[in-house]
Amino acid sequence: MAIIEQSALTGGCQKVAPIQATDRRVLRSRNLNTRSEARQAILSGCQRPSVATTLAVTLQLHVINAPHAMYESARAKSLVRTIQRANKYALSKKYQCLYPQCAKTASRCHSIQRAACVEALAKDGHVYTLAPTFTSVIGRKSLVESMQVVRVGVNEAGTFYGFCGQHDYELFDRAETIRYSKKRGMFISLHFRSVALELCRKRRTADFLEKAAELVDDPESADLFSAHAAFYRACVGLCRDLYLDSLFGLIFGQTDDAIEWYCLPFVRNLQVSCCGMFSVTESIDSAIGFNLISYSDFTTLLLTTFGAASEYLDRVLAAYPIPQSARQLVNDVAFRFCEEPLIAPALWERLNDDQRFSIRMNLRPPDERFVEVESDIIGVGPEDIVHPSPSHLKKLYDRIYFKPGEIDFH
Repeated sequence: MAIIEQSALTGGCQKVAPIQATDRRVLRSRNLNTRSEARQAILSGCQRPSVATTLAVTLQLHVINAPHAMYESARAKSLVRTIQRANKYALSKKYQCLYPQCAKTASRCHSIQRAACVEALAKDGHVYTLAPTFTSVIGRKSLVESMQVVRVGVNEAGTFYGFCGQHDYELFDRAETIRYSKKRGMFISLHFRSVALELCRKRRTADFLEKAAELVDDPESADLFSAHAAFYRACVGLCRDLYLDSLFGLIFGQTDDAIEWYCLPFVRNLQVSCCGMFSVTESIDSAIGFNLISYSDFTTLLLTTFGAASEYLDRVLAAYPIPQSARQLVNDVAFRFCEEPLIAPALWERLNDDQRFSIRMNLRPPDERFVEVESDIIGVGPEDIVHPSPSHLKKLYDRIYFKPGEIDFH
């Protein structure tokens, strides 16, 4: 049973474990560095070897004197063909449903509810996001170049192959429905989606790199691909063992842990949605799930983690005190922590060239961010944070909060 404190509705720091209603946990004072240093520590915690870095470095092994010479090298052209073939393999590969003992083929799952994308973001059925392909690196001549942001249909935007249709519905319906009676376990469901998305991204990346190592015809590139593939394969195993299995244990009543959460609602559509995880430190258990979900008339930002790791959520909240740092937190989640934000055409098309450039630069993998570019795209202030008027409370209860009661996924 969850108790939703008023402070949570107004952007406060109350966090309530959703299983034990009497176990109230508030943000505790901690000996942290200054807020800017704390934010930088959180950003550095996102560091990880990236596919873009691997591909760009591998391509540059074949550059003789200048980047433009890459395409004049027979070996480089062969490598480009390898990347294209490995990309086709990874994007078309079928996966088994992640639900325990389910042998069905995974179907396309949406990291952000499709209906919410259509309602709040899409124009003519499209949104803007990173190019959903590994081949986008081929056109980049160096690691300091920005990423490609392209128009993508809502059926393909932000999707992953994690669960069969039946288990996709059972696990995530609580994160998507607007029916009041279906809200039990909603925050578990949203955290589950963050974990599953992260696992599936890393799994696809490992498959791509392993295939590239198999196809490439020179030993140096093969060794580089294989080393990075091994890293991502290990990440998949850790993500499954530490996070996914723990969530299944929580659902099946096999663990006493709970999901700690922090919800920051806004009174208007911020025109960006995203889902994923970021690390507060280099510790494997410091991952925080995030769901920034825009609706037609309001937006919610939800941060989640396991109760045993709640201190990392406390660190994030201490680094971004609300309401004064709400704007910075939203922009960092959307354009620094996230890998594939879904951006409304109404927002993207009104940005100037400098603003678009800052987004593309900050969407580079963290280990390529030699220079941080400030992204102050989403303008929010204290007046945009929900205050508990009756109309706002009704919207929140109808749309995002679960009915008080025991968590039941069956």
